[in-house]
Amino acid sequence: MCGFVGVAHLMNCENREGLVRRLKRSSEMISHRGPDDSDEWVCEEGRAGLGFRRLSIRDLSVAGRQPMTSKCGRYVIAFNGEIYNHEELRSALEAEDAVDWLGHSDTETLLVGISRWGLRRVLEFLDGMFAIALWDKKLKKMSLLRDRFGEKPLYYVYQNQVLYFASEIKALPELGVSLGQIDREALITFFRLRYIPAPGSIYTNVKKLKAGEILELTDDLHSDIYWDGFSQAQLSNSVDYKGTRNNALNEIDELLNSLVQRRLASDAPLGTFLSGGIDSSLVTALAQSQKNASISSYTIRFEDERFNEADEAQAIARYLGTDHTEMTVTEQDALNLVDRIPQVYDEPFADPSQLPTMLLCQLAKKHVTVALSGDGGDEMFAGYSRYLKILQNFQGKKSFGGSRVLSKALAELPWGELDLAMGVFRKRPSRYGAKIRKGLMKSCARSLGEISQHHTSFWRDAIPVKGVSNTENWDYERAWPLDSLKMSELGDLKSLMVSDSLVYLPEDLMVKVDRASMATSLEVRTPFLNQDLAKLCWSFPAEWHANSQDGLKCLLREILYKYVPRQLVDRPKKGFDVPLRDWLRNDLKEWGQALVYSPSDGVEPLLDMKMIQRAWSEHQKGANREGDLWPALMLLSWSSYHCS
Repeated sequence: MCGFVGVAHLMNCENREGLVRRLKRSSEMISHRGPDDSDEWVCEEGRAGLGFRRLSIRDLSVAGRQPMTSKCGRYVIAFNGEIYNHEELRSALEAEDAVDWLGHSDTETLLVGISRWGLRRVLEFLDGMFAIALWDKKLKKMSLLRDRFGEKPLYYVYQNQVLYFASEIKALPELGVSLGQIDREALITFFRLRYIPAPGSIYTNVKKLKAGEILELTDDLHSDIYWDGFSQAQLSNSVDYKGTRNNALNEIDELLNSLVQRRLASDAPLGTFLSGGIDSSLVTALAQSQKNASISSYTIRFEDERFNEADEAQAIARYLGTDHTEMTVTEQDALNLVDRIPQVYDEPFADPSQLPTMLLCQLAKKHVTVALSGDGGDEMFAGYSRYLKILQNFQGKKSFGGSRVLSKALAELPWGELDLAMGVFRKRPSRYGAKIRKGLMKSCARSLGEISQHHTSFWRDAIPVKGVSNTENWDYERAWPLDSLKMSELGDLKSLMVSDSLVYLPEDLMVKVDRASMATSLEVRTPFLNQDLAKLCWSFPAEWHANSQDGLKCLLREILYKYVPRQLVDRPKKGFDVPLRDWLRNDLKEWGQALVYSPSDGVEPLLDMKMIQRAWSEHQKGANREGDLWPALMLLSWSSYHCS
């Protein structure tokens, strides 16, 4: 697990010494991603260069140093991530011809594989998380690529026939590139989703690679997708699973055991995140079953019992025999951490669980360098409670019918005036009119995907960006990068699962985990994120994943019963939420109020601050607006840090 930066010219070359200095300054900006070692490489003619920061996990010797040049001398690689099956790749290469290995790093394995088979064939083989920069000396070609589920990030700018790239945005300016202005379209998307999906970013000049994408600079800049999740889901869905449900359970169990075993390989101390939920409990159980000694497990305890699962996590840890550590999170902990968020997340990012995730990573890093997590289980096995609500809403809409035109006309009535009047009468803010409008707009939805966006989007009344029309306010799919009508070919439940796997998972959850963990120089591995497991899950009948009798995530739950007693895990899902509603009225109130009423000049001209201030005031008076306020506060905090 590491970080890298780089430059590649389409035609020209530059002074090698000057480029080395820029690469060094740039990579120092992401030293937290790799505090153990650093190095720079520039080709002889000064046409391309790479800078690298290393977090030593496998092959701690100099044989694992990067940037690394292939034995044949043709390729140079900078690689951030882990290839979990690289020993299998080594065996396959050795079966063809003997290899004189210099060490046992997965980076060396990648280079030998690319030299022998070519990049595309090697990619088909890989089980891993990765962002890669590969320079081909013979073809004078730079290739950038990102793993299938977007676990590792890679940003780039292409200006004046020069490609600049880095693991984090903060490293790009030191390469001598302009980030550009704040992108208004990205702002609109951010307020709707609370994150900015690839390929966009908060800056007009900066793009990020999509999950499963290759970017190549040869005669020009070309983009290609080597892993198309939707096409893979279509293919898996079209081929009926041949076995029984029991066959499926055994196949999942066997595959997950193998995936966990691969992710336990480490030359550094390793543990697991254990929230007490199904996903992390199963990962911890499988990890512990494969270790002779007690594995370390870590959890967060909230003082507010509505959000606390620490007792359940402790009971599971006790049953499994892990070496368990927990940390109690208070409002003061959140206050102490909140000012660091803009530094950790270079773009505005507003998933509230970023706070406990950062604290959990800090806790784990005191003891281990690698942690296994349960991320991805909800997407692969239908674990979100909103799925049932969305499906009920969609089925009700189809059976009821009704007129979109009438619903839209009614939605455009001044429901905000009703809220103002009711607020005066009740002597506290009203959101009754807003709820009526929300229901009417759901009735206007044309697809399951659009209804899903009504359930998960924010700022439903109006987006607080200047100049946004009513049409833009109510176009919920504008911020969603998938074609919902096309996704519906997968069936209702699988459409929701695959959509989350392709957007919410890589662009929200993996961003949250990568930045929080790398800020503390901790590597997080996710056994559920594997292409074979995804294709298997997408091949099952939808009713195996969720049904009225067994509920949500019934396949994974049944497998967990083999390892942990039923009574320890049969309870309602809480998720990794925080008591944000109360925090914004107490310890975080002064911090939030300063941002709302004294915004920085960087972003304030683009925003309707009166709308944000009204939401803040309503929240303080009893209306629950924390879902809308958190992205506004994260944007304002980011602007204060980056645009001052």
